[in-house]
Amino acid sequence: MLNRRYDVCISFPARVTHISDDGTIAEAESMVDGSIIDVNILFLQDVSVGDYIIVHSGIGVRVVSKEHAMQICSVLRDSLNGE
Repeated sequence: MLNRRYDVCISFPARVTHISDDGTIAEAESMVDGSIIDVNILFLQDVSVGDYIIVHSGIGVRVVSKEHAMQICSVLRDSLNGE
């Protein structure tokens, strides 16, 4: 049997803290570890500071409710802790 290692990208929730003047890049705080990241938001409509978004590979893919973001964050934390 082959031992294989698989690298995966996991989407995660973040809260938008700032949007660039041209509306293409958002600064967001990861809800998983609190890090501040730059996110391309070209594919999202009507994003505002304080909104919760799902981020995948540095790209905002969906605006979600705070409750949904918290639920996803809980599942991710449990998975990372081996629960």
